[in-house]
Amino acid sequence: MGCSRFQYFSFVVSSVKVKAGLHQVSDSWDSIVNGISPFANKRSINSIVVRLVLAASAYYVWQERNSRLFKQTKRTKEQLVDTIMAIVRLKLLSVRFKKLSRVESVMDEWDLPTSLMHNHVAR
Repeated sequence: MGCSRFQYFSFVVSSVKVKAGLHQVSDSWDSIVNGISPFANKRSINSIVVRLVLAASAYYVWQERNSRLFKQTKRTKEQLVDTIMAIVRLKLLSVRFKKLSRVESVMDEWDLPTSLMHNHVAR
């Protein structure tokens, strides 16, 4: 027996928001958007991760919806979460980061190589 659309969506959102560090935000889109608004114009690694996770989640949830409606194909909720996480990780691999302790912890969380970090030189 399959899960309802709400259970599917809720599982996906709960899984990705934890990885993005949004533990305190509820699973509704309104709460998520309000929860990330403080990150909107920042360039920290946390804000980059949050924005990438939100964008990938919206895109792949919408893609899954369309696949189910028009192609009659389905992915499990675990497969969708894995896809979103893989895409965010791939995008993070294309970014160079300053060598800071908070960057190192996020890089460990996402299993990113330390070669993406560079020493920050003040000018």
